[in-house]
Amino acid sequence: RAGACYGVQRALDMADEVIADGSRAYTLGPLIHNPQVVAELAARGIRAVDGPENVERGSVIIRSHGVTPAVRRAVEERDLPLIDATCPHVARAQKAAADLARRCGCVVVVGEGHPEVEGLVAYAREAGGEVFVVAAPGDLPASIEAPVGIVVQTTQTREALDAVVEALAARGIRPEVKNTICF
Repeated sequence: RAGACYGVQRALDMADEVIADGSRAYTLGPLIHNPQVVAELAARGIRAVDGPENVERGSVIIRSHGVTPAVRRAVEERDLPLIDATCPHVARAQKAAADLARRCGCVVVVGEGHPEVEGLVAYAREAGGEVFVVAAPGDLPASIEAPVGIVVQTTQTREALDAVVEALAARGIRPEVKNTICF
């Protein structure tokens, strides 16, 4: 586990705590992006499942890159013990996506197909926003109009964020930017 970032290490520590007493636990998707560690967790009693409907009993651990609000509600409705191992940086990005949606109406998520991005999109949409996911300026739809908020997948680069902001500025749009890149 050497070299794990703070959010990943935190999720691993939380998972270890849950099964320390022999309890059974499930993660909604792989806890982290490391097949060897996920296999090690499975051998110790923490299984990855596709959704809360696949858990009859035991604790449900939300993975480091978070889940959508609907998935969280589905766990809560099943009345299962919930351990939120969402990286605090990802949780901050989720909150920013929702806040920007409420304030701006339109949210651009700078990111790529990833569970974290699915969550950011869901938080913004649940707050009433129109959402566009872009990996590069060329992905920006021509129809975007101000006001626009921008939130960033935590693993994206500053260069990717800057390129999208510059492309919007070239259209006369000055977005409200929440730089949620994890350093």
